[in-house]
Amino acid sequence: MQRNRIIVWATIAILTVGIAHAAAQDGSEKPPLGDGAAPMAEYTQHSGDYIDLAPGGIGTATVTCPGGSQPTGGGFRTSAFDIHVTDSAADGFGWSVIGRNVGSTTESLRATVICTVP
Repeated sequence: MQRNRIIVWATIAILTVGIAHAAAQDGSEKPPLGDGAAPMAEYTQHSGDYIDLAPGGIGTATVTCPGGSQPTGGGFRTSAFDIHVTDSAADGFGWSVIGRNVGSTTESLRATVICTVP
């Protein structure tokens, strides 16, 4: 019985301290950046043209970052679940996506890239 009371009071004390600490944080302070840290760079997202893939066809969709910017990530969009993407990666100053149409109708694939100035 005594042990249960100690556990209950310890739990209440921990929760009270946590709530008091959370209430003291008003969220207006920004955390320090640290030594040599810089704020995140701005970025833009760009999409290439759709390419058509005939049934059983394999194709590469590409998109390039605007001059002076570098790819930091990318991906793709498809018109159907029948497009199986086998590769999606940075390619020089843009992004390339390779896909195969495993369906019975022509479908499309489009590459997207997120770019930032170095």
